[in-house]
Amino acid sequence: MERKLAAILIADLVGFTARMERDEKGTLEVLSAYIDETAVPLVGRHYGRIVKQMGDGLLASFDSAVDAVSCAVEWQNSPVVGSDPLRFRIGVTLGDIIMRDGDVFGSGVNLASRLEQLAPPGGVLVSDAVLPCGREPYIGCLGGCWSAHGKERCRTGTCLAHWRVKRSMR
Repeated sequence: MERKLAAILIADLVGFTARMERDEKGTLEVLSAYIDETAVPLVGRHYGRIVKQMGDGLLASFDSAVDAVSCAVEWQNSPVVGSDPLRFRIGVTLGDIIMRDGDVFGSGVNLASRLEQLAPPGGVLVSDAVLPCGREPYIGCLGGCWSAHGKERCRTGTCLAHWRVKRSMR
């Protein structure tokens, strides 16, 4: 079993079920085009790799938390198109992962998923583990653009503090 420390980004489309109820074919076409034409190149530009697509979202891993947060912020600040633009929630954490058969598992993945669920539409939430990395001066505005978003008690009994990136999030 191979383990490594990685930054994990999980993104999920807001309102996917309602979109599917209105127009299954159109929703899948728009989402697929977005993933292929926007998300995949974006993750690659930030030196990450998409581990898997999960219905209306994806899981990506990065060797650097700075790259993961930069990717998330650029994702959320990318131009919107159409009368009903796609909006995502994104969670990012830095944690130990287990790699097996091209997939990743472990507490880092679970925590990124929890952060994504707590993120506001169009927002990025990061864990305490990522916050110091986001203060590096070479990622521009991220250095001073954090606001405390809350604390959650996880099933393990540990407390999860999370932070919202204060940018022009839609």
